[in-house]
Amino acid sequence: MMIEITGASGAGKSTIADLVQGLLQEKGVQALPVEEAGPAILRRLKRRAPWRRVKAWYGLRFLLEHPALAWTALAAQWGRPIPWHHRRLALRWFLRTGGLYRFFRCHLQPNEAVVFGEGLVHRTVSLFTSDQEPPSAEAVVRYVQRLPRSDLLIVLEVPPAVCVERLKGRELPVQRLQGLGVEALSPFVEHAAEAVTIAGNEARRDNWPLLVIDNTAPLAQVQEKLRAYFLNLATSTNGGRPKSPPLKR
Repeated sequence: MMIEITGASGAGKSTIADLVQGLLQEKGVQALPVEEAGPAILRRLKRRAPWRRVKAWYGLRFLLEHPALAWTALAAQWGRPIPWHHRRLALRWFLRTGGLYRFFRCHLQPNEAVVFGEGLVHRTVSLFTSDQEPPSAEAVVRYVQRLPRSDLLIVLEVPPAVCVERLKGRELPVQRLQGLGVEALSPFVEHAAEAVTIAGNEARRDNWPLLVIDNTAPLAQVQEKLRAYFLNLATSTNGGRPKSPPLKR
């Protein structure tokens, strides 16, 4: 099982990832974050290849299997009002995430799960937005339409202003904002939240398994909503999943 979490910077993706892993482990599922799950699977497979090399190989396989998606990500980088090294960073993150997706699709067993704190859907933030550019709805929709889907997409709804306040308490909140002034933080988060909303709504229209979480609610309430979802998923006899409301800004 592959689970993706998406939300603007400061939305609490790491916190939700920890909750999801704990809840799945309660159900007897071996759930791990991406960078722990990969080496663990290599050990199970008794492979001695370095994890970095494995990721690169599966990244190449992912590109070859999804050329239209790869072209969408690449074409979006031309003419962006950000430095080239930031564009290269966005493409490297995309390639790395795609390789991880391909690897886990090949090797995860039924009792195993991996939780992407920032999966392929979340790459809309780095590929299509910055503090200087709001996302193109058309480009984000086209990108999401070409994505291979995960087993569950968790979308975190947190107002951008709340995210900004959370980020101000961190030393280096966002790698792409390092070296920029604090005035870049608010527009970056606002644009990221807009990209997440567009991507989430497109995934919902395309019937992705999707769960929307208000991550301004008390942590115990969020945990109970997640627990109820996984309980319904486990006990469902008709393959259906809980319906999700439209995303809101």
